[in-house]
Amino acid sequence: MIERCKDNIEINEDNIQKCTKFFETITGKKVVFTNSATSALFNIIQALDLTETDEVIIQSYAHPAMYNVLNVLGIKYIIAKNNGLMLDIDDAIEKITPNTKAIMYCEVNGFIDSNILKLKKICTEKNICLIEDSAPSLGQTVNGINAGSIGDASVFSFSSSKLFFLGGGGVAALSNSLYDKVKRLTSVIDYNNMEPGNMSLYLSKLLYIPLANHIDHFQEYLDIREKNFNIYKKYLDIYETDGSNTPGACTIFRPENIARKIQNQLKLFKIQSRYLIYPDLIGNTRNEHIDLPFHSELTENNIKLISKIVNSCK
Repeated sequence: MIERCKDNIEINEDNIQKCTKFFETITGKKVVFTNSATSALFNIIQALDLTETDEVIIQSYAHPAMYNVLNVLGIKYIIAKNNGLMLDIDDAIEKITPNTKAIMYCEVNGFIDSNILKLKKICTEKNICLIEDSAPSLGQTVNGINAGSIGDASVFSFSSSKLFFLGGGGVAALSNSLYDKVKRLTSVIDYNNMEPGNMSLYLSKLLYIPLANHIDHFQEYLDIREKNFNIYKKYLDIYETDGSNTPGACTIFRPENIARKIQNQLKLFKIQSRYLIYPDLIGNTRNEHIDLPFHSELTENNIKLISKIVNSCK
């Protein structure tokens, strides 16, 4: 039994090295594995040592993890508009002040566009930390550049609907200036002090085993997503950016009254879709955005039926 445990520990260490190398190659940065992408964002913001006068710019419509982390830490944030699912880069740039210390760019559903490269240039010139929330974006590219490699810090998620699904977990990819701080914050273990940042936030060693297995199937997963995305394109006017064509969802935008009809019709056919997904702090994106089924078992006939239902709603 002891020898078996020792063998398992050795296997786990091999898997940790395999997973670390994979994400370091994808992002070109040092990585820290965490118990969730939200924890990774939490510790990145902590590591910036922001003061009460410092500001972080975020987009109006995005995964609520961004707002939650900033609210818990008491960080002041400035809301910029959305352009589709993306941050409106021009609006974000207009909102930069001398107090702006970070901008959070959320790649909702794995969509990313080339405007992030314009934003990166501005952030570098003004010494602003660009945080790339790439939680669902593993495998995405823009202008041939990997999602998660553009920001000074980025995160990926291994929760449900993500390319690598572990039931939880995440990873932070970090510039040299942030790596040591985030690693320290993530690895603290103090069960007598449950103040934010003092509980254990690292990824369990057991989860490196399925994660390493997912890495072996990385390209296969991407191919399935690309296939389904391209089938949807045959039948529907779906949301796209100038980034990779294999995002983590098939998204449509429709006027609010049509979007509600589509959602009600899909429910009648017991087709699960996502509508009214995230809070929208200043816009109407939430009421016009629907995510259609996008899992790997979908057939072309399934997609035809879904598309027919969508197109019938006028």
